[in-house]
Amino acid sequence: NVFRMNEAHGIIEGFAQEFALNVFYGNEAVNAEKFTGFAPRFNTLSATVPSSRNIVDGGGSGSTNTSIWLVGWGPRTVHGIYPKNTKAGLTHEDKGRATSENFGGTGLRKEIYRSYFSQAVGLHVRDWRYVVRICNIDVTTINKDPTVSGPDLIDLMAQALVKIPVRTNARFAWYCNQTIMGFVARQAQNKKNVLLSMSEIKDNASMTTGHSIGGVPLR
Repeated sequence: NVFRMNEAHGIIEGFAQEFALNVFYGNEAVNAEKFTGFAPRFNTLSATVPSSRNIVDGGGSGSTNTSIWLVGWGPRTVHGIYPKNTKAGLTHEDKGRATSENFGGTGLRKEIYRSYFSQAVGLHVRDWRYVVRICNIDVTTINKDPTVSGPDLIDLMAQALVKIPVRTNARFAWYCNQTIMGFVARQAQNKKNVLLSMSEIKDNASMTTGHSIGGVPLR
């Protein structure tokens, strides 16, 4: 019923956050219960590793760095997977009504309703050329005017876009944290170009239109 769904909302949100965290940072070599996400696959600038060609260095060298990701989702590029003979997405099983003999550790009995949630999911990077990482972005040095200090986020994202082989082969999205999202918008609005009007800049790949860069939505 509606009450039980409202009570389960926090659990469902927790599954969603855990999944999102794994998509970027999961590493089954460290934790067998996780699946391997993007970061372990794009974790070096060494030219001997092919995926390094799709990493743009933001120049930061401290411990306050973050990344921006450009991902092209599609059946031939990057997509989710789940085990054979199971269901995609979050599974809910209603365990019905039961009696708790020690509710909340109080030693008291209470009638409760039980729900069981599970999710079996993974990530398949079928073609690594459709993932680009902008790494080493020092969040402590970012300025709304990149000529004053810190990385030029719009320029870094323009560099990332040209690394994609064919834009029509997948559905693309940018991914970043809220701090970066705010500075992307501020740097775009602050971009100085005396040869273009604001309306012309908004149609250019180097400018945000709503919450997108180069026609790619920012998540």
